[in-house]
Amino acid sequence: MAVILTKDNEAGAVYVRNKQRACEKTGINSMTIEFESDVTEKEMLDKIVKIEEKYTELGEILSKPEIIQDYNKFRDLSKQRKSMEETVELYHQW
Repeated sequence: MAVILTKDNEAGAVYVRNKQRACEKTGINSMTIEFESDVTEKEMLDKIVKIEEKYTELGEILSKPEIIQDYNKFRDLSKQRKSMEETVELYHQW
């Protein structure tokens, strides 16, 4: 689950926090991106592009033999990448 939230939206923050807890309980990855209330579309898109770049970088790192052999590192990096997947996919669809 990926969420973009403005900091001054307290009701939204409570809703998102509850969804994150539910995700944790069920093993679903989640990511929240917070912005100030006066965020511009360009700032949001720039952040999403950075997430996409990190997603790609993690994919390359995960293909390295030394990472594949280290179960814990591979698992942690895979979870990190998975938490970005929905954001990147939706960005590409947009």
